[in-house]
Amino acid sequence: MPSPERLVKFIVKHLLWIGVPLSLMLSLSILVEVRAEPKPLLTFLGNTLVDVLPGVAAMVAIPLVASWYLDRLYDMGGLAEAHKFLRLSIFGQVSARPWLLIKGGEIAIGADSILARVGGPGLLVVYNDSAVVTEQNGRLKRVIGPGYARIERFERIWEIVDLRPQHWVYTVSALTRDGIPISCDVDVTFKIDDRVDGIPIEPSDDMPYPFTEEAVLKAATCTRIREEDREDQVMKWTGRVVIGDAEGILRGILAQRRLDELIQPEQPSGTNATREEIRRQLKEKLENSVSDIGATILSVDIGKIDIKVSLPEGEEQAAEELSDEVLQQWIKTWQAELERITLIQRAEGEAALAGLEAVSVQAQAEMILTLTEAVQTLISKEQVSNYQLALRFIETLRWMSFDPNVRAFVPLETFRSLQRLYETIEQDNSLPGQTGLPEKGSSQRNVEDKK
Repeated sequence: MPSPERLVKFIVKHLLWIGVPLSLMLSLSILVEVRAEPKPLLTFLGNTLVDVLPGVAAMVAIPLVASWYLDRLYDMGGLAEAHKFLRLSIFGQVSARPWLLIKGGEIAIGADSILARVGGPGLLVVYNDSAVVTEQNGRLKRVIGPGYARIERFERIWEIVDLRPQHWVYTVSALTRDGIPISCDVDVTFKIDDRVDGIPIEPSDDMPYPFTEEAVLKAATCTRIREEDREDQVMKWTGRVVIGDAEGILRGILAQRRLDELIQPEQPSGTNATREEIRRQLKEKLENSVSDIGATILSVDIGKIDIKVSLPEGEEQAAEELSDEVLQQWIKTWQAELERITLIQRAEGEAALAGLEAVSVQAQAEMILTLTEAVQTLISKEQVSNYQLALRFIETLRWMSFDPNVRAFVPLETFRSLQRLYETIEQDNSLPGQTGLPEKGSSQRNVEDKK
């Protein structure tokens, strides 16, 4: 049942578009006949109708011509359909018809109607799993979410976005680092972004699939048109996520690894470190790239990696020769890679050995310098005995042995000999008050006290 408000508007528009012109023409015709010579009543009425007839004919011809033009322009399916659309455009919609049902990301009812092809006025019934982007006069107008909405004159559906989570499994062909063709299935689950300032919108009964208008607009406007000879010439936002971004990212990741790394067997725990690392990298990069499409990633997984060799069909001999040639090329590639790794490891080992020898030479130089300084402090003094020189020499060596940098380059037998020499001198009590090897720095003080 039409609403009273719309019914009143419908009647008023009819009066303005039809009643007023007819009344005006009829009044002018009566005025002309009144000013003319007096005539019988029937003649007066007949002349009045004759005077009004051209105006009425014009009022009938104008909408017919306009309807014919609309039918030629939009292919509406006949003059009657075009006239119906013209009447709706002028007088507005009173009842629920025409209407479109949007469900599951597409037009479920009315896909071939004039409302879908040309535009309103009309009614949209949008299920809670879809969102609609409309355009009017060549410009995007608004985003319509779940519910009922009336579209204006020449406002039509520009794109429909499915709000439900999307699950795609797509086979990606790639080349490994050693040039071997492989194939791998990528399993991606994603949906329209529902985050506001990084916080997801909570689902409700009225809106089980929340969304943001910005994300819907991004998804609706990211359609890509490809070559004419392709079956999937029009790539929408769902294809952009999987075929565009996921395929390209996975190809780049696989191209950085050799075949032997990709086909490693699973561990006893049922996991594969290489596959898990590839999956993690794919998910991280995909999450960053799909934000420009208005989508968010729910889960990412990859399937089994298979070796894929394209061989000519129907040519068995040529296929075998090509297969042998490819295998030989793989072997050469692996040999070159292993040789490269061996050379790098050898160069790193030689560099480490050279650095170790340099450290050894530096440690020995520091030992000689320390011993020289220790002896010079005694030589500069008068009346220094050989015993004092030996004592200072052994004491210096003992304290130097505690330095890790020195111990790493002095043989173990040297430290044992030093320990035995130290124990021998400690038992020597020839000097008064000398019970053992003095602590570091105490020998010089004892000699000075003796003096």
